[in-house]
Amino acid sequence: MTRLGLTPLPTDTTDTARGQIGSAIEQAGLLEEGGVAVENVATENVDYRKRGRIQYGPTLSRKIADELDSLSESTFTALRLYDPDDELGRRRGYYEVESIDVTAAQEGRDDAYEYDARLTKRGTYEDSVRTVATNIEDVDTPLATGSNAEIAVPAAATRPRWYSQPAGPEPATVARTESSQYGDVAFFDPSATTIDNPTLIYRLPFESDGPTDVRVYDDRDRAKFATTASGDEVNVWTHAYHTGYQFDGDPVVDTGRLRLRFDRAAGEINVREWNDTASAWDPVNVTQGDYELEDWSLTEIGPERATVRVTLRDTTDDTTTDVLLHADRGRARVLVRPPEGKAITQPIADVFQNIGTDDTTDANPEQGLKARSDL
Repeated sequence: MTRLGLTPLPTDTTDTARGQIGSAIEQAGLLEEGGVAVENVATENVDYRKRGRIQYGPTLSRKIADELDSLSESTFTALRLYDPDDELGRRRGYYEVESIDVTAAQEGRDDAYEYDARLTKRGTYEDSVRTVATNIEDVDTPLATGSNAEIAVPAAATRPRWYSQPAGPEPATVARTESSQYGDVAFFDPSATTIDNPTLIYRLPFESDGPTDVRVYDDRDRAKFATTASGDEVNVWTHAYHTGYQFDGDPVVDTGRLRLRFDRAAGEINVREWNDTASAWDPVNVTQGDYELEDWSLTEIGPERATVRVTLRDTTDDTTTDVLLHADRGRARVLVRPPEGKAITQPIADVFQNIGTDDTTDANPEQGLKARSDL
């Protein structure tokens, strides 16, 4: 099945789902005249268009429909368009969403949806490389007592190099490799190069592009997996791709090695860490003490990082404190920072002692794509 990022693009069983180059063509059935009118309705820059039907029952259909709708509102760029069976052929590549329209197939029902996805091509595996840019800042908190921040990319990446426009490429060496639920990740130290604020460039097969990215889920107040009528287990948590997503349940931020659930009703931050030996998620204690989770808001969602602004209320004096939690790809701990102009006190730092990294710098990673001809 074709996937845009991590989300499937199902093929309609009645209408023809197709890709097209150039302007979009829309067909409107003229039932009274007994014919079909074809109208060129687009001057927009659309390189690929696919229309289809999502029809997997109410639970799974709603999940996929919400994901496509969220993708259309996101700031994600250079998403992979990929199918393992290679039915896309030369249409495989990196695309940016121009629009995705999702509507219920029939009013009042939530078991089937129709979508119309219009995408602009940004590159191919042959003419482009993946990038993770950095903008390194010092971190000054009671937790920042360790080493420089690292960035992680899928371990399947090849030809990694540090790069900047004036300096050109320099060799990049893997600092270590770790296992996550979704695949191995390789860590790189941006301080291990002469380039200031270097960009890591690398090649990555399409099948490895996406699975180890940071994920933000809507848990929909249910278990992550459900059994279908055919007996298969499927993930029914919805991927949220933009910060304005309306959650039906609690948000879950997942790095592949650390999973944080923000339960506003209970006033708790629930955390689990990936146990690769047991292939299970083990609970981690968050020492909230006198603090309750009063509020949360997602301020950033990307493949390399998700940021949550949490508000903690001190139950002893009813004061509140805001904290930024940065969850980076492949990291087993979050980077805890204060909002700009604020500070983190020792009692607040103690809340995150078991889940916060001791990094003294923040790499501020940002994933992108770069044409090989520009290197």
